[in-house]
Amino acid sequence: ASAVMLVGKLIRKVALEYPQITLTVTESMSGRTSDIISKGHADLALVPNGQLLQDVEAETVLIETLYFGGLETDTLKGAGEISFEDVCKHPLIMPVKPNFVRGTLEQTAFDRGYALNIIGEQSSGRLLQSLLADGLGYSVLTWPSFFMNFKAGGFFVKKIVNPELPRPMTIAWQKKVILSPRVIAVRKVLRQVVVEAHADGILRGDLQGNGA
Repeated sequence: ASAVMLVGKLIRKVALEYPQITLTVTESMSGRTSDIISKGHADLALVPNGQLLQDVEAETVLIETLYFGGLETDTLKGAGEISFEDVCKHPLIMPVKPNFVRGTLEQTAFDRGYALNIIGEQSSGRLLQSLLADGLGYSVLTWPSFFMNFKAGGFFVKKIVNPELPRPMTIAWQKKVILSPRVIAVRKVLRQVVVEAHADGILRGDLQGNGA
């Protein structure tokens, strides 16, 4: 979801500052993205928890937290906070495994002795959003995944607390590979785009490194 929100800004900024560079952008779920970058099929990736992947170097640019959201009801409206225990009581539609958010959710529930109510799973982020918009369930995702629907109205989005569920957003590349000047330039622009999107409210969390 973050990539979808940022790709237009990235392409425009690279075209303006480095017109000799042509970008090819691919979208995938986080588990697949990890495989693409570790095998060298892409020069850079914006991926959660890249520092935990094998054969990958990564720098953290933002620590996000997870949110609970979906179509508004009489009892679930607007913004605010919701406890993890209460999230577990609602029907959830989640990304398929392997997925960092799904894994975090299941591990936290296991550690606290809660039972998740996962009623469906999807490998397509866009299809998952469609199911949420139809009111078939709710989901636990990062803020950018809810941003457009929340902005348009009719969706509630609540930050999960007790505990908060952090997710590092990282820029990753294949380990033991000497990056070309062009890749280094794009990496710098990508970090700038993350900082700008954070300032615009598209991303939420704590900026890390040069952006903080």
